Amino acid sequence: MSMRSLHIRTRLTFIFLALQALLAVVFAVSLYGFFSMEHMAEEDRNLSDKVHALVASYDLVDGRVVLSVGRRRAGTLWADSVARITTPGGEVLYCNRPEDATRIPLPPDAAHATSEAPAFASVMVPDRGPYRIAWCVDRHHTQPVVISVASSLDRLKAEQRDLIRLMVPTAGGILVLSAVLSWFTVGRLLRPLQRMTRKARRITADNLAERLAVYNPHDEIGELATTLNDMIERLHTALAQARRFTSDASHEMRTPLASIRTELESVALRGDLPEEHAECIGSALEELDRLIQLLEGLLTLAQLDAGRFPLQSEWLDPKELALTAAERMKVQAEAAGKRMAVHCSDGACRLNGDRRLLEQVLLNLVDNAIRYGGHDIVVRCEPAQDQAVFSVQDSGPGIPAEHLPHLFDRFYRVDPSRSRKLGGAGLGLALTKQWVEMHGGTITVMSGAGEGTTLTVRLPTAKQPATASEEA
Repeated sequence: MSMRSLHIRTRLTFIFLALQALLAVVFAVSLYGFFSMEHMAEEDRNLSDKVHALVASYDLVDGRVVLSVGRRRAGTLWADSVARITTPGGEVLYCNRPEDATRIPLPPDAAHATSEAPAFASVMVPDRGPYRIAWCVDRHHTQPVVISVASSLDRLKAEQRDLIRLMVPTAGGILVLSAVLSWFTVGRLLRPLQRMTRKARRITADNLAERLAVYNPHDEIGELATTLNDMIERLHTALAQARRFTSDASHEMRTPLASIRTELESVALRGDLPEEHAECIGSALEELDRLIQLLEGLLTLAQLDAGRFPLQSEWLDPKELALTAAERMKVQAEAAGKRMAVHCSDGACRLNGDRRLLEQVLLNLVDNAIRYGGHDIVVRCEPAQDQAVFSVQDSGPGIPAEHLPHLFDRFYRVDPSRSRKLGGAGLGLALTKQWVEMHGGTITVMSGAGEGTTLTVRLPTAKQPATASEEA
């Protein structure tokens, strides 16, 4: 999984955590290096002091080393060290620890040192571990000698291990705490963006008058909200103009089209027309009817979008609605060679809605089945859990699955050429869906290739209040 597929909050938290981890590593390495350098410098100062003390405390008498300090004092000066005096050839003239006289090696160039200041080196002693050694060449006696003092670095290494054991859990805890704080901090910073996202998802073509909240117009999120609000305003204006144009154009064209229809019908009624002229007029009337139907649909959609389509509600019997719609479409079904059956369950449920619109909903569903369905059509009406369920089922070829999500879109046709041939404009189901939703209902479709199509409308029911005469 790539970083791009993660949420911004997660990505920013990872970035902050990576930066903090890098800083922690740099700090830890720097601290470890500073600690080691300081302790090594302190060790070198101690060894240098011991070398100078040894130089000032011995004398050569007949090739033998004679200390000017007592044995007890010598034990105190070099108690935790190995102090040696050797010839340039490596012969040990003195060692406070005889067992270590030859165990700790001197650097190869120790006898060739020219400065009287001590030099330092780290050596590895078998079975003993690392040692730090300081040496110088003393030429103030009858023969030059190499003065060296060595001490074990085990204590320094132990302190370094203790420092690592302290830094690792501390750094881990700090990183965990930083990750938690970064997660909540980034979440708090992105909270206005999340609110903007939820608000933007609720803004549709039906509520473009709403705007996103601008919490701080001077930061980047505020600028984004302002820009989106400006875009929504432009969309609102453009959509309002388009709806107004559709409404005005549809309204203005109704009268001319009605006049043209009247003129064509009067010409068609004449008995002296040649047959080919009569056929042309009949075809023109069919196209004119289709155009009038399209304009009526556009005008209705414009009124719905503008909120100028009030409901004339009354109490209705669902069974009566289904039977009425089936009866009105019976002649059209017979003319198309279709067989239609109606199955309605008895029930006392009532609908509160606009009779004209709900009848048109069922008429549109039955008309759609007659135009595009198979030979058999079944209209059903039945109550179900405070709902009236209407369904229209046909035995047609079905609708491919890729078309189902768009079936209720405006001007959408599954087969454009077939829809135009049968007179469809692609507005019937879009209007039907809006009318159903105006009544608080839902419409769904079930279809499959070769399985027919079933359109189902569910409308809420309620108990009809008693009239004054019934209460009396």
